[in-house]
Amino acid sequence: MGWLSWRWGAGGAVVGLMLWPFVSGWLRAFAREFGIVSALYAVWNLGGRIRAFGVEQAFERGEQIWSFQQAVFLPSEKWMQDMILPFPWLVKSANLYYAFAHVAAFGWALVYVFWTQREHFASFRTQMALFTGTSLIVQLVAVAPPRFVEATGMVDTGILYDQSVYSALGREAVGQLQAMPSIHVGWALYVGIVTYRFAGSVWLKWIGVAHAAGTMWVVMVTANHYWMDGLVAALIMALWYVVLRLVGYTGQNRIVDHPGVPVEQSVPA
Repeated sequence: MGWLSWRWGAGGAVVGLMLWPFVSGWLRAFAREFGIVSALYAVWNLGGRIRAFGVEQAFERGEQIWSFQQAVFLPSEKWMQDMILPFPWLVKSANLYYAFAHVAAFGWALVYVFWTQREHFASFRTQMALFTGTSLIVQLVAVAPPRFVEATGMVDTGILYDQSVYSALGREAVGQLQAMPSIHVGWALYVGIVTYRFAGSVWLKWIGVAHAAGTMWVVMVTANHYWMDGLVAALIMALWYVVLRLVGYTGQNRIVDHPGVPVEQSVPA
C-alpha cells in the first residue's frame, strides 16, 4: 500500500505531536499538520492489511465491472495495455510510476499548498482525508482488479517484470483486492487540481494535470484498475467537496509566515 510503511507515518505523527508545543509561527503550523498527515498516512497504509469482505465474490464483481464497461463503450483497458506490451522499457516505467509516483507527488502537493497557500491547506487536507477514508471503507468490499480477472485477458505487468508492489500480500487482503475505487487516481486528481489552481507558472500547472492523466493511464495499463475505479474516485472527491461547501467548512488556519511572529487566532481546522 505504499513505498513507506505505516511505521513511518506513526513516527511522523509522534514527532509532530512532540514538537508542536515548543515551536511557534509557521513552524507550529507545520508540526501540527505534519503530525496529522503522518497519522492519516499510517491509517491508509494499515488499511491495506485488513481482510476484505466477500472475497469469494471478488472475481465475479470484477467481471461485472468489466462487462458493464463494455456495454457503455468505455475504451478497453486491454487494448491500451496491448499497445505497450511490445515495449518492455515502457511497461517497466509504468510499473515504477504506479509504485512510487503517487505518494511522492501527493506529498509534494501537500508541501506546496502548505508553503504557498497556507490558508487553504486545512481545507484540502480534510477533503483528502475524507476521500481516502471513504475509499478504504468501500474497498472493504472485495473487488478483483483486471489482472486477476481472466475475462479481461490482461497481463499482470508487475509480476511479469518482478516489480509487483503486492508480492508480500495475499489475495484476501485489501491491498490485493482494492480495485474499487482507485486511491491512486484520487490522489493524482488532488495533485492536478491544486497545482492547476495555485501554481504560478503554466508549465507547473500542466505538469500537475499530466500527472493526473498519466496516473489514470498507468493504473489501467498495469491491470491494477478499471476505468470505473477512477471515475468512482472522482465522484467521491466531488461528493465531499460539495458536502463541505454545504456545511460552510473552509478549514482556514491563518498563520503569519515569519518565524517568531505570534500566531493569529482563527477558525480551527
